[in-house]
Amino acid sequence: MIFSAKTIRYLIIFAIIFTVIKQLLMNQVILAFSNGSLSISSEQTPNDSLVTLILPTEKDEIRPYKWKNEDVTLKKYVDTNGKQMVEMEKEIADSTLTNDQKNRLAKLGKLPHPCCNAPIDTKDCLHAQAVMGLIKYLITLGWDDNKIKQEVLLWYKYWWPRHYAIAATYLNSKGTDPTKVTVDDWLSENLSTVRSEQIMMQALGNN
Repeated sequence: MIFSAKTIRYLIIFAIIFTVIKQLLMNQVILAFSNGSLSISSEQTPNDSLVTLILPTEKDEIRPYKWKNEDVTLKKYVDTNGKQMVEMEKEIADSTLTNDQKNRLAKLGKLPHPCCNAPIDTKDCLHAQAVMGLIKYLITLGWDDNKIKQEVLLWYKYWWPRHYAIAATYLNSKGTDPTKVTVDDWLSENLSTVRSEQIMMQALGNN
């Protein structure tokens, strides 16, 4: 059977994506659940390196803030089913926020996420509830909106490595360096929704 050049390109692209995603997910899941390390295998191809540059690594494990005098870590989220962030959402009463803080929380609550087809302020899933709690807490700590969005994006990439592996591959195929993309673009509907993943996969297949 003779394949057209377009079909061959299609197969090569998906073979690369499958290999990259498989390696990333295996490393992320096995290491995160076994010993908490989020480092990626050093035996990487150039394509692996492109993607892993944007994903959380071992140095990101302990976050630069505490909750109830305890470290907030990526592993702890898994071990406790998001207990710390859920507590942030439930225990920090909106009534304790200033009007400016409430307005900022409302605006940031409209951010999309790659889990549900709804903004995070709907709290339709544990991830949305957790990130709303995190945002509320970071606002009370005095973080500015851009710094908060950077932190939200890091958690997104930890929760959905497959989605952001696809996004990085897609951006690279368009001649865009994924490491140069702004946090606002990463957290847009073009790159951080369920629908965006479908569109990116289709575009990669049509290249």
